Amino acid sequence: MIYKLTNLDRLKLAMSNRQYYSDTEYSYLLSENGLNATTEYNNSTDKLGLLNTQLAILESLSNNIDY
Repeated sequence: MIYKLTNLDRLKLAMSNRQYYSDTEYSYLLSENGLNATTEYNNSTDKLGLLNTQLAILESLSNNIDY
């Protein structure tokens, strides 16, 4: 059986399943980069949006002195 990853699942996998933000916040960041959190991840069409989302998360963490 092949498990289908959603964009949110793939983002969490890329972030080593570390819960830096809530799923709602992750979903918002995905949507800012043109991705729907509940849609099945497609590497050929969603990779750039996912990478931009990861970058946005890492940039926000680097600017958060309280974290």
